[in-house]
Amino acid sequence: MKQNPSTSRQRGFLSSRQALVLLGLLFMTPAFVAWVMHHSSEQGWRPEGTTNRGSLVHPARPLTMPAELKIADQAANEGVLDLRRAGLNKVKDGLTSLEEINRVTIE
Repeated sequence: MKQNPSTSRQRGFLSSRQALVLLGLLFMTPAFVAWVMHHSSEQGWRPEGTTNRGSLVHPARPLTMPAELKIADQAANEGVLDLRRAGLNKVKDGLTSLEEINRVTIE
């Protein structure tokens, strides 16, 4: 006795097409509501007012460099090598492999 393929297959709560349509509606409904609210009158929907949540700093202050960058710049000026550059020198001398240097300094 042969079973009908459509009856032997178990179905979930929704078919994939129904799930896709519901997902589309879920994401498109807010955009549609906003469009309707905007175009529902001559001027369109606008908020009643605005609220200032802070004040601007006058005059604008320049951003300061973090201490870690200052230390790194000073070390570079004094000729101290960073970890990657020191590792590449060890690769050049044949003491380690490039893969090891990449593993330690990139990952």
